[in-house]
Amino acid sequence: MMSVGVVRNFARTGATGENGATLDNDDSSSTAPTFYFGKGFGDLPIGWARAFAITGELSYQIADKKLKVTGVDPDSGALLFNNGTWNQWSGGLSLQYSIRYLQSQVKDFGLPEWVNRLTPLVEVAWSSPASKPNQGSTQYLIAPGIAYTADSYAVTVEALIPGNKQTGSHVGVIAQFHLYFDDLFPNSLGKPIVNWWN
Repeated sequence: MMSVGVVRNFARTGATGENGATLDNDDSSSTAPTFYFGKGFGDLPIGWARAFAITGELSYQIADKKLKVTGVDPDSGALLFNNGTWNQWSGGLSLQYSIRYLQSQVKDFGLPEWVNRLTPLVEVAWSSPASKPNQGSTQYLIAPGIAYTADSYAVTVEALIPGNKQTGSHVGVIAQFHLYFDDLFPNSLGKPIVNWWN
């Protein structure tokens, strides 16, 4: 499976801090054409390996307002910049192992139902500046975790492990909770907004 998309990041849309400044948000918007791909390995001749899948994305972020050197701080000698940002490459890969697929499409090992709903996974994310000047660096993040998929919801928990010094020095954690509206409300929110084919 392959797909393309465009991600638009809007400037100054974060939470407001002191003096009206936004927190953790750029002063310049950007657009990122993105390529997405995925491959399941159900066609492999080795039964247990058919439950593997790989997904990924690659994008190039283009800044609306380029970062420029505007002068030198007379006290520290440090370069001064405008409020633009730099272009950057970013991407990610995930490797997943669907125990549900193994149980239903390869072989039922008689595991408990809750185990059959698990998907161990590991993700790797990367970003790197693509224009000069810049105030960034190449960063890598590794995220091993596990997903639990029920009939009407899914929960995923992952550790966030810095891959280099520029990414950070502490391990973090992230969790996601998804509701499947088409299963929870099949006769209302689960219906198409526009029914093109009837």
